[in-house]
Amino acid sequence: MNKEILEINTINLPTHYGKLLMTTYRIQSQTQSNMKYIIVLQTQTLPEIPTIRIQSQCLFSEVFKSLLCDCRDQLDKSLKLISKKQGIVFYLDQEGRGHGLFNKIYEYKLQEEGYDTVEASQKLNLPVDSRRFNVVAKILKLMNIKKVKLITNNPRKIESLGKEGIQVIERVVMPTKVNKYNIKYLKTKKDKLNDLINL
Repeated sequence: MNKEILEINTINLPTHYGKLLMTTYRIQSQTQSNMKYIIVLQTQTLPEIPTIRIQSQCLFSEVFKSLLCDCRDQLDKSLKLISKKQGIVFYLDQEGRGHGLFNKIYEYKLQEEGYDTVEASQKLNLPVDSRRFNVVAKILKLMNIKKVKLITNNPRKIESLGKEGIQVIERVVMPTKVNKYNIKYLKTKKDKLNDLINL
């Protein structure tokens, strides 16, 4: 086992998407100090090249059903897709682009004042995006998976896996659900973060 990652438990989890396996990992590396855990949801069987999704936690959207972003919709679509195609969702403890829950609330307050998401982070002297995705590659290697199809609009996820030796043979497009509350957020991701979003 990689010393940075400690596997805790695996359970059978019946869901609306079908019966999944849930494995929890604890992150022990100092370089991943902002991340405490990873939850891995996967189908009972996997093909040689599975379809995967890397999803960062978003309490506001996933629990409280906020319309300020499209995270809940992305998670729902990903779980449906991996259940159909047989694959894995990696759920990372990286709220607010790695800034944490309370900083995210401060950022939301600045957005109410007219700042976009990038400007709000900069106003608080925070990195625009401090999330790390390389730990997913480490878990994939533990699972003896070297090639994947990745559900994403974020080129930084593809780059991160590639640097760790995981080949993304196909990018599966994540459809974007736009509403009047998240349109500025999505435009900022497209224009300033180079996300591959079709608006």
